[in-house]
Amino acid sequence: MKKSTFKLLTLSWGIVAATSIISCGKDKKEDEEAATEEEAGGSPTGGTGSNKTLTEVTSIGQLNLSSVLKIKVPDSISKASASSAGLVATGKKSREACEVSRNVKEGLQQLNSIGGMFCHLEIESAKMTFGKKYKIKITGQEKQDMAIWVDNSKAADGSIKVSMCNDGKLKEVFEVSGVKGDAAKGSLITRGSETYQGKAQSWENEVKFDMGYTVAGKSFMSNSGIFTNGTDKYMRHLVLDLSDSGVSKVFVSNSGTHEGQQFYSAGAARSNKDFGQVLYKNKGTNGQDVFDWTHRAFYSAEGYVVAENANASFASGKDLFVLDAEVPQFLPSTFKVAAFAASEWDCKTEAEVAIDMSGATKAKHDACNTEWDKGVECWSEEFQESEKDHDIDESEQKKPEDLDDISEIKVVAE
Repeated sequence: MKKSTFKLLTLSWGIVAATSIISCGKDKKEDEEAATEEEAGGSPTGGTGSNKTLTEVTSIGQLNLSSVLKIKVPDSISKASASSAGLVATGKKSREACEVSRNVKEGLQQLNSIGGMFCHLEIESAKMTFGKKYKIKITGQEKQDMAIWVDNSKAADGSIKVSMCNDGKLKEVFEVSGVKGDAAKGSLITRGSETYQGKAQSWENEVKFDMGYTVAGKSFMSNSGIFTNGTDKYMRHLVLDLSDSGVSKVFVSNSGTHEGQQFYSAGAARSNKDFGQVLYKNKGTNGQDVFDWTHRAFYSAEGYVVAENANASFASGKDLFVLDAEVPQFLPSTFKVAAFAASEWDCKTEAEVAIDMSGATKAKHDACNTEWDKGVECWSEEFQESEKDHDIDESEQKKPEDLDDISEIKVVAE
């Protein structure tokens, strides 16, 4: 019998335009150029990719956060929610793999947007001194009441803090606890609100990341987010455990309301360069219908459905077998994002810095602007729902936050 499903609204968790000026991107040529330029703000996007320690870093450009936040996920994750147009393989693509992939792209879209903000600031980093609180005046852009403070007073203790304000209110606190070349480790809390098409909306996110800092070739990121627009509420907790070689993992949990309907979903995926497996649970209401199902699906590196015996690693106990314990519990209605500490910056400034995106540095600023791949609609005809049902042992499931312990990476490094 065909299961009742609920088509969820796709969220753009990266609407944080108030502090994230525009998204940023670099191509291979830019990376090569960046490796040869060591001065602050000297590369095409402003970052340096230098191997300085926190105590040696003296500019935003040397933090190189625009590159760190431009996270590259394996094709076996990104292509699962890409259109089949132009791909060599034929057949149907996995709907469950697409859902996980879409969550990844939406979760990373915000980081890409914040990376864009740093991309612009890195270009202008020679104008700013650590420790001073600046009001940012942007020409060539609509009026923005922005401010920034890079606090390196605790660099010797392993922390540089970047705080951003908008309209006199603290919006982002970015704490970097380690940096070397294009690798970094740290955390971010961001929140904001705006009126969009006449409706008030707000968002808040907490991000933790270790992008190749502790273990070369291994990237970790968790993103907890809440978005509300007055009538609807969406919550997501996403964890990425990515490996340049070997197996990458994704854990995601969602819940909320949309147009009066309640929804929950949670999933886990394991993939390598050739194949992937996903365990995905969906529960909620759709009109008068109530649905609750869990599917296990198997797919190729391009997201196409393959047989369970297509690869030996799909079997229980093997590298690509997804465990019940890896599918997080649904997010509770009480789910919250960490608040700013009471001791954080009050947004009062002591100097002003001008950023002219239409002047001599226009080409560099333009290089910060890229379109973000949001993925395609997972419920189109090119996707196929798995027929392999699964009963998850709920006693083995963990709370979403228990799956993002960044200390696990430390154990691997040891």
